[in-house]
Amino acid sequence: MNPNIAPPNCLAGIKVLDLTQFEAGTTCTEALAWMGADVVKVEPPNGEAGRRGVADPYYFMIYSANKRSITVNLKSERGLALVKDMAKHADVFTENFGPGTIEKLGLGYDVISAINPRIVYAQVKGFGEGSPYEKGLCFDPIAQAVGGAMSITGEPGGRPIKPGPTIGDTGTGMLLAFSIVSALYQRITAGACSSDRRSPAKPRRAGRPVATRRRGSFRASPAALTTMSIC
Repeated sequence: MNPNIAPPNCLAGIKVLDLTQFEAGTTCTEALAWMGADVVKVEPPNGEAGRRGVADPYYFMIYSANKRSITVNLKSERGLALVKDMAKHADVFTENFGPGTIEKLGLGYDVISAINPRIVYAQVKGFGEGSPYEKGLCFDPIAQAVGGAMSITGEPGGRPIKPGPTIGDTGTGMLLAFSIVSALYQRITAGACSSDRRSPAKPRRAGRPVATRRRGSFRASPAALTTMSIC
């Protein structure tokens, strides 16, 4: 092996509890799995929607490769207890449920960080806190439209066109993976992490595409909270 090439096991020993679904979250955890992290994907009793034909099954397999998978009923006391027990031993907790869902389930940041003060808690949300759309869901086409990518794609003078690649989802996933690795490094070097919430600027009026300018606010915390907004 070329000594200048990083081995694929550079995250060996890192345990990731993966509650993500569809693409923006799963691309993040897939990247961590590529690097050798032990990713355990938590699915509902009937499996993630991609297994059941809502999306292309091949699409599901691509983003679930190199992961272990279990099915858990998060609406049951036994299921919640199981996930909380797994969180005690995890390095990273990831989720991309709709706004407020993870808190209603009883697995929010405050709960998980109390169970495991050294965990990196990572989220993907459609819109950042403070946005007029913060309670709304967001999929890749919405992200590309609101983020402005469609306004600079297509023929001059023509209508906006969605770029083929799912850059709204996969781009967010890659940025979240980078944020997680950075938080893990900070945990090693500083012995503690800080909380990083990322939110976009409020959209302009007059029908212009929304520019996504992110701002970060930090507070001292033993566990890291990284929230990545698609828009």
